[in-house]
Amino acid sequence: MAVKAGSVAQACVAVGVMVAFFAVLYWLLEGNKDLTPGVKEVVLVLTGVLAGAFKDVVGFFLGSSLGSQRKDEVIRQANPVP
Repeated sequence: MAVKAGSVAQACVAVGVMVAFFAVLYWLLEGNKDLTPGVKEVVLVLTGVLAGAFKDVVGFFLGSSLGSQRKDEVIRQANPVP
């Protein structure tokens, strides 16, 4: 089975989002109390954005998007374009 460049890129982005989310979450929960209020708000917003991206990654790889992508590939193989 050949690995497509797109699937490798998807996996790299997914792993990057997951690592970033858990790294920021760990850093935030470790008790960085010496942050100024402005910086703390930025970190909380960043955590929220990463949580949304994490949700999208999980939804893609475990949800209907992956099944839809597989269905499209089966249809493409069944009906090759000349």
